[in-house]
Amino acid sequence: MKKLFLLMCLSLSSVFAFSQWTSQTSGTTEYLQSVYFTDADTGYAVGTGRTILKTNNGGTNWTVKLSGGGAIILTSVYFSDADTGYVVGYDYMSSYLIILKTTNGGTNWTSKSSSRAFGDDLQSVYFTDLNTGYAVGSNGIILKTSNGGTNWTSQTSGTTNDLYSVYFTDVNTGYAVGNGIIIKTTNGGTNWIAQTSGGETSVLTSVYFTDSNTGYAVGSGGTILKTNNGGVTYIEETESLEPTFSIYPNPTTGKYNITVPDEFVNEKNLTLTIFDNSGKLIQQKKLEMSEGKIKLDLEQEAKGIYNVTLSNGKKVYAGKIVFG
Repeated sequence: MKKLFLLMCLSLSSVFAFSQWTSQTSGTTEYLQSVYFTDADTGYAVGTGRTILKTNNGGTNWTVKLSGGGAIILTSVYFSDADTGYVVGYDYMSSYLIILKTTNGGTNWTSKSSSRAFGDDLQSVYFTDLNTGYAVGSNGIILKTSNGGTNWTSQTSGTTNDLYSVYFTDVNTGYAVGNGIIIKTTNGGTNWIAQTSGGETSVLTSVYFTDSNTGYAVGSGGTILKTNNGGVTYIEETESLEPTFSIYPNPTTGKYNITVPDEFVNEKNLTLTIFDNSGKLIQQKKLEMSEGKIKLDLEQEAKGIYNVTLSNGKKVYAGKIVFG
């Protein structure tokens, strides 16, 4: 699982409005996890319920291109050209990894799904050209296609850690990050080597390079890592954002962690509340914090989407977690 995820997509109840961001009307209440634009006007967003949305006018309007798969969670979308795109994810009620492809700008999608061990998932997809692509996910899964998604073969990642993001700087050189790990290939995925990041205790959820040497990886606890030498070394960047509240891994197979904002550490009267997607109370706990992390699990609950709140009576942080 996004053991975090999403991937992690998080909705905070403390909303801070900035003039450079305006809310768009998506037309769905599903949990959207990834977005990709092929040009200034044309973009796609994917999420839970097998949801794929498309805009042709820079986000002013979004149309549903695919939906109706309650147990299917789509986690990542990537287009190799204006018409050809791929979406990956998983079906949490069956043993299938989800890989979808379109060759007509999202009008039609064909399945390239494959069987999996129950609990496995795909979290990120990236193509270096029209034919060559990679998908990564739980338990160190790396899949590669050399024929535009018709066939996918497993790569040896050298790790069983969950992987949440993949990025290539050229046809041979790529990086994947995940649960306390960064790995690199210099031969198109044939071999992957773990790199020393200085952030091995963090859940790293996304990686991006601006050129062949300069890259960034981000993750839990406000972690931002930067490399100037193609991943030989990483430097942790300091950040001054709003207090960190994160849930990982997300999606989860049951056990998960909550990173607590600094202002809540050493609080003696915190309330943790969990509701299911219908609003039914599932758990409520009183907590006394002595460190910045809470360890919990949903293993006795039904698979689905849950809403989590953490409050000290004056301020509330909230997020969603996908259990599948």
